[in-house]
Amino acid sequence: MKVANVSECEMELLAAMPVATLLWDNDNNLFYASPQTVSLLGYSDDALIGASLSKLVTEPGLSLMLDQIDMLAGDDPPICERILMQRHSGRTFMGELQVSRLPHNRGCLAILSDIGEQHQKYALLQDRFAFLQAIIDAVPLPVFYRDSTGYTTGCNAAFEDLMQLQREDMSFMTLADLFPTDLATELSELDIRARQEPQTITAEIRLPLANGEEGEFIYYLSVFLTDDGRIESLLSVLVDITERHNAERALLKSYHELQETRDEVVRLERRSSALAVAVAANHEINQPLMIAKGNLEMLLMRLDDLPEKPRKNADRLMESITRIGTILQRFRSSNDVQFTDYADNTEMAILVEEVEEKDNE
Repeated sequence: MKVANVSECEMELLAAMPVATLLWDNDNNLFYASPQTVSLLGYSDDALIGASLSKLVTEPGLSLMLDQIDMLAGDDPPICERILMQRHSGRTFMGELQVSRLPHNRGCLAILSDIGEQHQKYALLQDRFAFLQAIIDAVPLPVFYRDSTGYTTGCNAAFEDLMQLQREDMSFMTLADLFPTDLATELSELDIRARQEPQTITAEIRLPLANGEEGEFIYYLSVFLTDDGRIESLLSVLVDITERHNAERALLKSYHELQETRDEVVRLERRSSALAVAVAANHEINQPLMIAKGNLEMLLMRLDDLPEKPRKNADRLMESITRIGTILQRFRSSNDVQFTDYADNTEMAILVEEVEEKDNE
């Protein structure tokens, strides 16, 4: 069929194309429809030729498309529009039109594609992604994931709370954008290990928190591979162990305090034992010591003419008795004793006052 504004050669080329094509004039009336177009739309060839675009394209998509076509020049690249198309049966479908201006301003050429199924698949994928995102958001642990090049492509709500950032703001960020320099370097080294030997890698890290404190985390890194073994994405999970470590440190501190308390109890028990021995010794020794001292004093008074050498021996004996009495008196009045090594794995009790006197000397 010979069509105005289209040569026979152009007609043959259009008919040979395995896609649905449409031609319309500057008044937006169709003057050519390929067999594929006729089959796709369900109209007869005669019903399409001379029909207005409004017969095929629904509003408001038609007005928007025509506005763009009016500004389309012959040397401009094609415009691509996704709009609802009308079939002869009355049913609509999502179509994609790639429109170019014909040379010499003879009208427009459009390639029509039915992307309804593709659109449905895309919508289904979006629904599934939204469902998976809801599952990830329900995970109480901070999770973020990156593409094969290391750019952040998503995260969950817990990671947003940890970083105090919205996921949109973290899109296409690198580790260097998200974390301090030293930590980013450490995590990048883990990335290298994961790429060399794809397996789950763990490490303990310290991360500055928004409140100014520093948190302690176990960092888990896993890689996802395609069927041909290429890395598709990297998944990171952080487990907060700050409270656990704080509890461990508190427990260790309590253990040391308990040891110190135990040592103090042992010291007090030994002190009490030593003081009890001192009291017993005072009771058992002091009375005969006083008798010996009194008898020695009486003996010295009767023996006024005692030679010099026995007199000195008697004086030294009196000094020793007096010294023993002084020691017993100090044990009776002392508040504390300490223990020092003596010999053969034995210890000797000494008065705290004696220790202080030696330290002062």
